[in-house]
Amino acid sequence: MVGSFLAPLAAGVIYIPFALAEMQPIRDPLAVFAMIVYPLFAAIGVWRSANARPFQKWPIAAAAAKFGVVVWLLMLAGRIARVSGYHLWMRRKSLGA
Repeated sequence: MVGSFLAPLAAGVIYIPFALAEMQPIRDPLAVFAMIVYPLFAAIGVWRSANARPFQKWPIAAAAAKFGVVVWLLMLAGRIARVSGYHLWMRRKSLGA
């Protein structure tokens, strides 16, 4: 889960020079990677690790990990919806609608 915090940070550091140079074909895939791709891979990894072995001693830990993944993915979906809604609002505003 630490990587899910570091991936957007690293992508942001890389993103800034491309944003300043207005290099959109490079800038946008970095944003997608930081917001969606890496956190999704990390969530799948945590979920599969919770299923990897039967937790006779720690069944609550596996369930808590899965619950954390669900909450995390819901937060990710909310963030994506908020960002995409903002971009739609800005596009409509620029078109004068």
